[in-house]
Amino acid sequence: MKEEYLIDVSILYSNVEEKINLEKEVVFCPDYFQNSDIIDLKNVHITGELQKDVNEEIRILGQVVGTMILEDAISLEKVEYPFSFKIDEILEENEKIFENTLDLREILWENIVLEIPLKFTKVTDLSKFHGDGWKLVSEDEVLKQDNPFNELLKDFGEE
Repeated sequence: MKEEYLIDVSILYSNVEEKINLEKEVVFCPDYFQNSDIIDLKNVHITGELQKDVNEEIRILGQVVGTMILEDAISLEKVEYPFSFKIDEILEENEKIFENTLDLREILWENIVLEIPLKFTKVTDLSKFHGDGWKLVSEDEVLKQDNPFNELLKDFGEE
């Protein structure tokens, strides 16, 4: 665990400081990506602060931006997916803070995983994706074809 991502929160608990400013570029090792759809993360940056709220709980507030490298849902090529989200979370002492130390990567990873799209593609021309007796078509093309399921699809969309 790199020391640069460990934050000593004892200064908040002891009221030495009211907040800890966060302005960090965060790098994730490949171990994080093993059980996710993320191939890599680039330029992950957090701007924000840690503070103690009225209930004596540590809260992280900030903005996280970066780029995920994902597999394109159609072409299966690696594609960049930019993300940005606000973070406002109370850190539960027993889960995230160990001996007055917070690992910033763990908090960010939990929130980045929530930003992974179910499907993502940059393919605009589907005509390249075809084979012997099949071709990939858009949903609009399916609706234009004489298809017995079109009526069902229309009824389903109205509900």
